[in-house]
Amino acid sequence: AMQTRVKLREGAGGRRIPCCEITDWPGFKLRGWMHDVGRSFISIDELRREIALMARFKVNTFHWHLTENQAWRLQVRAFPQLTADTSMTRFAGQYYTQQQCRELEAFAAERGITLIPEVDMPGHSAAFERAMGHPMTSPEGREELKVILREVMETFPLAPYIHIGGDETAVTAEFLQEMADVVHAGGKRVVTWNPIRTAISPTFSDMTQLWSTAGRALPGIPAIDCRYNYVNHFDVFADLVGIWKSSIYYRKEGSADLAGTITAVWNDRKLPTEADIIRQNNLYANVLASAERAWCGGGEQYIEQGAIRGPDGGAEEEGAGGLGGGRGGY
Repeated sequence: AMQTRVKLREGAGGRRIPCCEITDWPGFKLRGWMHDVGRSFISIDELRREIALMARFKVNTFHWHLTENQAWRLQVRAFPQLTADTSMTRFAGQYYTQQQCRELEAFAAERGITLIPEVDMPGHSAAFERAMGHPMTSPEGREELKVILREVMETFPLAPYIHIGGDETAVTAEFLQEMADVVHAGGKRVVTWNPIRTAISPTFSDMTQLWSTAGRALPGIPAIDCRYNYVNHFDVFADLVGIWKSSIYYRKEGSADLAGTITAVWNDRKLPTEADIIRQNNLYANVLASAERAWCGGGEQYIEQGAIRGPDGGAEEEGAGGLGGGRGGY
């Protein structure tokens, strides 16, 4: 509502707000973007800039992928070796202090953006193994992860969810349940990737994030659709209209089982500067196209059904020019 008010004022030259009646609401409650800072570090200043700008377009979720094979970026007071230079293979020595994380979360909350921190486990954890000397699934690793999760929850007091990953490696439901129990005991809920290599249960996953064509929404567990929103997997300029045209997981509006969408910037390639990451991934255009669709709802078809092609006329073609079609909009 505040962002709509700001836009009305700007449209009137900044001095007055026109008299009008607005009826508007989001088609999907979750509209976000993700940075993989484990592979490629993004500075706090850049993240603050993005949060401030994304909020103006009613983007309301920032998913912070803080740990990877290349580096562990989150300060853990109990285990300082996790953020030691020797534990990192890319952008060594660059990480976030807990104070910086708290400040960024508060900055985001002031602008209506929820921050979801992710500590990926037990896969994508080579940095953990270098630092600790054993895998996450070992008896020692499990106990250390419990300490880490408690620190994460203290570091992000406003976060309703903690993302614990779970993908692309052998994992048992018992391991994920053990970690989820710690998060639940701290009063927070759990996000996992989907698919993972075990049956997903609502006892350890309160929300799933669909990350490949194998990801399927499950009844009773809210899903975040990222299946075709990995910007490193498509032409970030040519496919932009297709991203905007596409419905979200085959549906025109959200439900108890479908929360919304997140655009994921994985930064798989090491680029010289963070500015290159933003520009070469066409970050803003792709995030805002998906967020606009999530706000307006609708979409004539899901992207795998042909939405990658440009519109051939009609409402989609008219709306695609300014990414403003559909109910409501920015």
